[in-house]
Amino acid sequence: GGICAGADAAAMRLLTRYGDAAGLAFQITDDLIEFRAGKRERYNYAAIVGEARATRRAGALVAEAAACARRLPRGATLAGIARFVAARQY
Repeated sequence: GGICAGADAAAMRLLTRYGDAAGLAFQITDDLIEFRAGKRERYNYAAIVGEARATRRAGALVAEAAACARRLPRGATLAGIARFVAARQY
């Protein structure tokens, strides 16, 4: 998306950091949803490090993604998507 929008190198670095953080937060949140649903026979991040630590890590990643997004033009939408990622329950 950044390339198509003509983003410069600095914006591309921010978008990359945003994507990495938001993507990992999505995966950890997915693991938390499974863990909370009782699917504990599966090994995932939440099962390995515990629910509290996984929740904190997802929150930190969302904060990192949102901080990157806020530094971009019209980044409020991306910041909102990052917050949704960790707040979802499905």
